[in-house]
Amino acid sequence: TTQWNSDGLIVGPLTNHYETQCFSTHLTTFASGFRVLPEPINWKYVFANADFTRNKTIYLTIICVCVIYIILILFSRYKDKKDIEKLGVTPLPDNHKSDKYFYQIIVFTGQRKYAGTKSKVHFVLSGDSDTTHVRTFADPHRQIFQRGGIDAFIMAVP
Repeated sequence: TTQWNSDGLIVGPLTNHYETQCFSTHLTTFASGFRVLPEPINWKYVFANADFTRNKTIYLTIICVCVIYIILILFSRYKDKKDIEKLGVTPLPDNHKSDKYFYQIIVFTGQRKYAGTKSKVHFVLSGDSDTTHVRTFADPHRQIFQRGGIDAFIMAVP
Protein backbone atom coordinates (compact mmCIF):
# COMPACT_ATOMS: atom_id res chain seq x y z
CA THR A 1 0.00 0.00 0.00
CA THR A 2 1.02 3.62 -0.37
CA GLN A 3 -0.22 4.69 3.05
CA TRP A 4 2.03 4.98 6.07
CA ASN A 5 1.65 2.07 8.47
CA SER A 6 3.30 2.42 11.85
CA ASP A 7 2.56 -1.08 13.23
CA GLY A 8 5.70 -2.42 14.88
CA LEU A 9 7.68 0.84 14.53
CA ILE A 10 8.92 2.87 17.46
CA VAL A 11 10.60 6.28 17.15
CA GLY A 12 13.90 6.23 19.05
CA PRO A 13 15.16 8.79 21.57
CA LEU A 14 17.92 10.06 19.23
CA THR A 15 15.39 11.50 16.73
CA ASN A 16 15.95 15.18 15.93
CA HIS A 17 15.23 17.66 13.09
CA TYR A 18 17.91 16.11 10.86
CA GLU A 19 17.70 12.36 11.56
CA THR A 20 15.04 9.89 12.57
CA GLN A 21 15.89 6.86 14.71
CA CYS A 22 13.47 3.97 14.18
CA PHE A 23 13.16 0.63 15.96
CA SER A 24 11.24 -2.13 14.20
CA THR A 25 9.81 -5.39 15.49
CA HIS A 26 9.43 -6.84 11.96
CA LEU A 27 11.54 -7.14 8.80
CA THR A 28 9.75 -4.94 6.26
CA THR A 29 10.74 -1.86 4.31
CA PHE A 30 10.08 1.43 6.04
CA ALA A 31 11.19 5.03 5.66
CA SER A 32 10.68 8.45 7.10
CA GLY A 33 11.29 11.96 5.97
CA PHE A 34 10.25 15.54 6.33
CA ARG A 35 9.69 18.50 4.09
CA VAL A 36 11.18 21.92 4.71
CA LEU A 37 8.54 24.50 3.95
CA PRO A 38 9.68 27.70 2.24
CA GLU A 39 9.74 30.93 4.14
CA PRO A 40 6.62 33.05 3.63
CA ILE A 41 7.11 36.04 1.33
CA ASN A 42 7.13 39.40 3.04
CA TRP A 43 5.20 41.39 0.43
CA LYS A 44 5.64 44.69 2.28
CA TYR A 45 9.41 44.32 1.99
CA VAL A 46 9.20 43.25 -1.66
CA PHE A 47 7.13 46.27 -2.72
CA ALA A 48 9.15 48.66 -0.55
CA ASN A 49 12.35 47.58 -2.35
CA ALA A 50 11.02 47.25 -5.89
CA ASP A 51 12.60 50.41 -7.30
CA PHE A 52 14.39 50.30 -10.65
CA THR A 53 17.83 51.35 -9.38
CA ARG A 54 18.12 48.36 -7.03
CA ASN A 55 16.71 45.79 -9.50
CA LYS A 56 17.99 46.84 -12.92
CA THR A 57 18.75 43.30 -14.07
CA ILE A 58 15.30 42.00 -13.21
CA TYR A 59 13.48 44.90 -14.82
CA LEU A 60 15.64 44.83 -17.97
CA THR A 61 15.10 41.07 -18.30
CA ILE A 62 11.33 41.50 -18.03
CA ILE A 63 11.37 44.38 -20.55
CA CYS A 64 13.50 42.37 -23.02
CA VAL A 65 11.25 39.31 -22.73
CA CYS A 66 8.15 41.47 -23.30
CA VAL A 67 9.71 43.20 -26.33
CA ILE A 68 10.74 39.87 -27.85
CA TYR A 69 7.24 38.53 -27.17
CA ILE A 70 5.60 41.51 -28.92
CA ILE A 71 7.97 41.18 -31.90
CA LEU A 72 7.11 37.47 -32.18
CA ILE A 73 3.38 38.27 -32.03
CA LEU A 74 3.72 40.84 -34.83
CA PHE A 75 5.85 38.47 -36.95
CA SER A 76 3.37 35.62 -36.40
CA ARG A 77 0.46 37.83 -37.42
CA TYR A 78 2.33 38.89 -40.57
CA LYS A 79 3.01 35.25 -41.46
CA ASP A 80 -0.64 34.34 -40.77
CA LYS A 81 -1.79 37.04 -43.21
CA LYS A 82 0.63 35.68 -45.82
CA ASP A 83 -0.75 32.17 -45.29
CA ILE A 84 -4.34 33.39 -45.65
CA GLU A 85 -3.42 34.86 -49.04
CA LYS A 86 -2.37 31.37 -50.15
CA LEU A 87 -5.70 29.80 -49.23
CA GLY A 88 -8.55 29.26 -51.62
CA VAL A 89 -9.26 27.89 -55.05
CA THR A 90 -8.51 29.99 -58.13
CA PRO A 91 -10.61 29.69 -61.29
CA LEU A 92 -8.52 29.50 -64.44
CA PRO A 93 -8.62 32.76 -66.41
CA ASP A 94 -9.75 31.04 -69.63
CA ASN A 95 -12.88 29.43 -68.10
CA HIS A 96 -16.15 30.26 -69.87
CA LYS A 97 -19.53 30.83 -68.22
CA SER A 98 -21.15 28.43 -70.66
CA ASP A 99 -18.94 25.50 -69.57
CA LYS A 100 -20.82 22.66 -67.84
CA TYR A 101 -18.15 20.50 -66.21
CA PHE A 102 -15.77 21.63 -63.50
CA TYR A 103 -12.58 19.97 -62.29
CA GLN A 104 -10.40 20.86 -59.37
CA ILE A 105 -6.68 20.66 -60.10
CA ILE A 106 -4.32 20.67 -57.12
CA VAL A 107 -0.61 21.23 -57.73
CA PHE A 108 1.91 20.39 -55.01
CA THR A 109 5.28 22.10 -55.40
CA GLY A 110 8.22 20.30 -53.80
CA GLN A 111 10.37 21.41 -50.88
CA ARG A 112 13.72 21.10 -52.64
CA LYS A 113 15.86 24.14 -53.32
CA TYR A 114 14.69 25.97 -56.49
CA ALA A 115 11.53 23.81 -56.65
CA GLY A 116 9.30 26.84 -57.28
CA THR A 117 8.97 28.85 -60.46
CA LYS A 118 7.78 32.25 -61.64
CA SER A 119 7.22 30.93 -65.17
CA LYS A 120 3.84 30.77 -66.86
CA VAL A 121 2.74 27.15 -66.79
CA HIS A 122 0.51 25.80 -69.57
CA PHE A 123 -1.08 22.37 -69.86
CA VAL A 124 -3.33 20.22 -72.02
CA LEU A 125 -5.72 17.80 -70.34
CA SER A 126 -6.68 14.82 -72.42
CA GLY A 127 -9.12 12.03 -71.72
CA ASP A 128 -10.80 9.12 -73.52
CA SER A 129 -13.40 11.28 -75.25
CA ASP A 130 -11.77 14.66 -75.78
CA THR A 131 -8.78 16.94 -75.24
CA THR A 132 -8.77 20.50 -73.98
CA HIS A 133 -7.04 23.32 -75.76
CA VAL A 134 -3.89 24.76 -74.16
CA ARG A 135 -4.84 26.07 -70.70
CA THR A 136 -2.85 28.40 -68.46
CA PHE A 137 -2.39 28.32 -64.69
CA ALA A 138 -2.62 31.90 -63.40
CA ASP A 139 -3.68 33.79 -60.30
CA PRO A 140 -3.84 37.60 -60.46
CA HIS A 141 -3.80 38.00 -56.65
CA ARG A 142 -0.86 35.87 -55.52
CA GLN A 143 2.33 34.16 -56.62
CA ILE A 144 1.73 30.51 -57.57
CA PHE A 145 4.04 27.49 -57.74
CA GLN A 146 6.23 28.64 -54.88
CA ARG A 147 8.54 26.20 -53.15
CA GLY A 148 6.54 23.99 -50.76
CA GLY A 149 3.24 25.46 -51.95
CA ILE A 150 -0.12 23.86 -52.61
CA ASP A 151 -2.11 25.60 -55.34
CA ALA A 152 -5.70 24.70 -56.21
CA PHE A 153 -7.46 25.68 -59.44
CA ILE A 154 -10.93 25.18 -60.91
CA MET A 155 -10.97 24.28 -64.59
CA ALA A 156 -14.25 24.52 -66.51
CA VAL A 157 -14.80 22.56 -69.73
CA PRO A 158 -17.76 22.33 -72.15
